[in-house]
Order: sequence, then structure tokens, then C-alpha cells
Amino acid sequence: MQTISSPLGYRLGPLPVPPPVEGIQVNFCRNPDCTNFHVPAPLQRAPRGQGKSAPYQTVGHKPGRPKLVCNACGEGTAIKSNLAVWQEFQRVSAYLKEPPQPACPTFGCCNEGVGIYTRPDAYRKRGFTAAGTQRYQCKACKKRFTGAERVRRQKKPHENKTVFSEFVRGMGIRGIADGSGLSAQTVYDKLDFAHQQALAFAAHRERTVPSLRIDRLFLCTDAQSVVINWSDRRDRRNVQFTAVGTACLTSGYVFASNLNYEWGLDYKAAHAEAEKLGDFSVPLPFRRHARLWFAEDYEHAVTSERKRIKAEGRRRPRARASQLDDEILDRVEEEYLADRARPDPDVLLEAHPDAFLPPLGMQVRAEYTAAGHFHLLRRLLRNVGKVRFSLDQDGGLFAAWMGAFADRVDAGTADAFYVRITKNMSEDERKRCAKAAWRRFHATAMANPDLSERGVRLLMVKEQMPKLLAIGDRGDRWLVHPFPTKNEPEKAMCFLTDKMDAAGNSKYAPDHLARLYEQASLHRIDGFFAVVRSKLALLQRPEGKTSSGRTWARNGAYSPHAVAKALELFRVYYNYCRVGEDKKTPAMRLGLAKARCTLEDILYFRPEAPRQRVFKIRPTIRRRGHDFVGPPMPAALKAEVRIKSLDARPKPRHRPKRSLQHFHIPGYAQGPPPGKAPTDVANAEPPF
Repeated sequence: MQTISSPLGYRLGPLPVPPPVEGIQVNFCRNPDCTNFHVPAPLQRAPRGQGKSAPYQTVGHKPGRPKLVCNACGEGTAIKSNLAVWQEFQRVSAYLKEPPQPACPTFGCCNEGVGIYTRPDAYRKRGFTAAGTQRYQCKACKKRFTGAERVRRQKKPHENKTVFSEFVRGMGIRGIADGSGLSAQTVYDKLDFAHQQALAFAAHRERTVPSLRIDRLFLCTDAQSVVINWSDRRDRRNVQFTAVGTACLTSGYVFASNLNYEWGLDYKAAHAEAEKLGDFSVPLPFRRHARLWFAEDYEHAVTSERKRIKAEGRRRPRARASQLDDEILDRVEEEYLADRARPDPDVLLEAHPDAFLPPLGMQVRAEYTAAGHFHLLRRLLRNVGKVRFSLDQDGGLFAAWMGAFADRVDAGTADAFYVRITKNMSEDERKRCAKAAWRRFHATAMANPDLSERGVRLLMVKEQMPKLLAIGDRGDRWLVHPFPTKNEPEKAMCFLTDKMDAAGNSKYAPDHLARLYEQASLHRIDGFFAVVRSKLALLQRPEGKTSSGRTWARNGAYSPHAVAKALELFRVYYNYCRVGEDKKTPAMRLGLAKARCTLEDILYFRPEAPRQRVFKIRPTIRRRGHDFVGPPMPAALKAEVRIKSLDARPKPRHRPKRSLQHFHIPGYAQGPPPGKAPTDVANAEPPF
């Protein structure tokens, strides 16, 4: 089925599951209560007739994607490519890598490969090139070389702040060009410069996240759809992407917001390479380019999605079960039924019937973007004591999260919650829902006057905990939040990683469990997405449909690359420049900044080179009026020179000591008081 010839290619004998790549293996049982939880699937097939004794079985699930079934709990998961997860992790974390240091290029030199910041005493500066780039010279071999590439000189650098400020405040490209007197291409160039500086600025700060002393961290993750206008009149289908973002519930800091798009790939070249390697003749997880969308695969996914939508339209409305009288839990169960009808429940839904692939670059499968996103968070938060995630109700998000944090779940330092809210409610409906919740809260507070506001909320959650209902094939236990807010109406939660004992009780105490349920929320990441929609003209929702039924946004983008840059640029601005009601930015609350950063701090950021002070132990000898550095001296002569140099130094001017009589003491200005001797004045203690 799959063969491997190198760590980056697949060609080495038939295997049931893809082999691990760089320590990444995401094919295992994801049920925390199962004995095979986080047990990797073996790379050798079980002998014929002994499949039931093995921990897993590999079965054909859907065309192009096999399925891994656990023999202990019977839960099945779609097999995924570890190589694709590793490639996507490398893509989303590329900005965190340290920039390469210029070094001596001479082969055999003692300074070959040694950076100018690692050993600054081994190099000297030797002017600039015609383009303004700093040149250096190696002191050992006298070789001259060029340092880091300098940013191209700008004719109007004072307009950088204007373009950056107007862009993050919601003005479109044409509006910025008209207001500043610049051309549209110049505006794009200045935004590219701002994006480059913002990534360098954020990377310099976020490299220190693993060193922060954080005991517990509560985070929330959600996905957002981004629609791009069509660019070809012959094919007016929109391009739809998925952006996965994670924010801290306490500080509001957005750790990452990744779009499933890669600009630096050529579709024709990748398609030709895939045909040469025979990718289209093997199942999807065993392909060399498993993370990329090709036209054949996308058309097949769109056809399957149309059949599923048509089948749902013919399906009769299900009668409400007696145990699910609550409308909120009914909607939760409908989501489970919709996931079961999908070809791959563990994959993020992204193939839209009215969408197609981008004309430039390549679209990445959202399931692998989510996997790389969570592996990036795993590396950033590796030193945090406990992490708890609130995930939107999507099987693809949970599968990607479990692939990155399964070992921490097994160790008890990571947990995950499903959070489901009704997002298509009007403003009046949200207000009515929040008002009803406040009435229930007021009644509970009047019945318990000794409790604080937080205590009343916890009490309401504890009263709802006995009403937990098991929904889905795995029996996920859902709880309806008793105090929903206007931003999160009709809220329901599910503790996904709660390990039960033999009696069916949770591993946590009721009070602790109530606090965890009360803190589960998506409001931080949903708030970030809402601000992105309102402040970035490129990402505003389409106003309506054209005569052909296609959606079109007036200020929308036609280039996916511009959308990816806009998301990354706005994330840095949101974290370091946008203040809240407490006059603090998310970076200040998290501990990555001491004050609000200005736009100039980002635009003109330059990474500080590590400074190393070098002390030279060579005496300066004066001979005939000239100073020169001589060769190393013996220890005895060095001590003699040291003594002579100390004796030759000018001695400090001697100042006489001042007694207490020189100080002005209140009450003694006209001499000592009557009846006291002058010696008493000298021995008196001053009042300070």
C-alpha cells in the first residue's frame, strides 16, 4: 500500500498505517476511556486469522481513505498522513525560526559557518554595498562578504504608518490610495513591508512564550470560513478557505490564526510530480502530497457533499425523543447525525458545492492545517502546567487537537471541551435569551444571599450537572449552560476528556468540575473573528448574490495571498496595539509586553543581536609617542606593567571629612542652647 525511500517520501513496502515523521504519529485510538488510547498503530500487519488479537484493524472506509478501527472500544478514525501533518506544522511555524546569521563563506576557515552575532570579535564591518547592505570582513582569512539583505529603500517611508493605520481601521486598498495620494501597487508594497516587520516583531516576542511561568491556561479554538471573489469570468465560482484560530480566554491573546493556503507552490508542477510518484493510485494518507487539494479530489468531494445535502433534504423530520426535550440538546444531536452522514466525520467540512480551487498557489486540506495549528500550540505551550481547550462542536477540530495533545491528556495536564452555541440568532432573540438567564440568576441569588456572583453561577452549574445527557455514538455527556450571555446564547458544553471510573463518576470533584464547565467558552476567538470581519475590508462578508447566484463582496480580495497576509498582520496589531476596557493589550495581560506597542514599534522593529563584550588582555606600550598593541607578555612582566600603570594614574583629590558641626541642625542655628556645652552639640543626633 505504501512504500518509503526517504523521510520525506513514501516508498518502502506495504504498511497498514503511515510511519511516524519527526516523532509525529496521529493514528491511534482517541477514546480517553479505552485501553488503546494513545497507543500507536503497529506498522506491521497482523498474521492472517489474528486480526482480532491486534490492537487495531485497518478497513476500507471510503474511496481513497482507509479507516483505523480499535478492537478494544470499537471506535473508528480516519487514517491520516503524518508527513502531511509535519509539513503543515513546518509551514505555520516558519515565522518562529531564527533568521540565519551572516558568516564567513571561506571553506576551511576557522570562522566558517560561525555567525557574526555568535562571535562578533571575529569580524569587522567594511562599508556598504550599492544597495545599502552592510558588508563584513573575516579577521582570520580577510574574506569580505555581505550581511543580511536590507529592505529596499522607500521614497516615502513616512507613509508606512498611514497605510498601516488606515488598513487596520477598515479602509480598503482603493480608499487608502486615494487618501494618501499613493498608487494601489505602492499601497500593496507598503502592506507587504508591514507584514514582514509584523512577523519579525511577533516572532521575537513569541519565542519567549515557553519561558513564561504559567500554571494554567484556558484557551478556545474555532474555525472561520473566508470567501474570495472570483477572478475569471469563465468560471465565476468563489474560492472558500478555512482559518483556524486559538485565543487565550484570560488575556485574549490570539496565539495563531492560520489559513489553509500556501502561496509558494505551483499547481501544475505539484500535479505533475504527484502523477510521476503515482499519488492518485494510492489511498490519500499514503501520498507524497496528501495535504494538498487537487482538482480531481476536490470535484469528488463536492459531488459527495451535494449528495449529502440532497439526502438531508429528503429526510423526514425526526420526532423529538422524550429524553431530549430540550431544544438545545436536540440541535446538538442533529450535529452528531450530520457528522455521521459525512464521508469523514474526523475531517473539517470545507468542500462547498459553489466553490473551487484558487487560481494561484495551492489550497491545503483544512484537516492538516488544524493539525499543524495544534502542533504549533503544543510547542509554544510545552512548559505550561495545565492547558484546557474549548473547541467548537466539530469532529475535525477534536481529531486534530487529540493528535497533538494525546500524551498530555494521558498525563492529566490537558483537557478539551465541546462548546455549542446558536450563531444565527437575531439581536432581539439574543437579548431575550440573556434577559431570561438574568431572571434565573436573580432568583438563585435571592435564595442564596451569602454567595457572591461567581458563587451563584457555580451553584447554577452544579444544579445542572445531574441532568447530563449522553449523546452520540461514544456517549458524550452534554450539559446546558444555565447562564448564557448575549454573545453566547443557547450554550451547551461537553467534557470530552473526562475519564470515568467503574461507577461512571468523574475524576474531578463536583466543585472543580463546576468551575471547569463555567469557564468553557468561545467568546475570545469569536470576538477576534468578529473584529476581523468589521475592521478588515478584505474579509468583510459578501453583501449579497449576483444575478447568477454567486456571492460577491464589494471590497473583497481577489488574491488569497493578500488575505493570508492581512490575517497575520491584523493578529499582531490586535495582540500588541489594541487596548481593552482595562487599558491593556492582550500581550500585556499575558506578559509579553510591558506597555502598549505603537505602530512605529512594529514598522521599524529590528531584532537585537546578542551583544558579547570581549576583553583583550594585551598591554598598550608607548614608544616614541605612538601607541600599539604588543604581543602577549609573561606573567611577571604583565604584573610589573600593571603596577606601573596604577602608579601613573592621577590620584583623586583629597577632601577633608566633615563633622556634624558642618550640618545645619534645626534649633542650633544661633549656637548651642543655654545650659548645654558645645561638646553636647557635637554628640547630638540629627533629627533625620
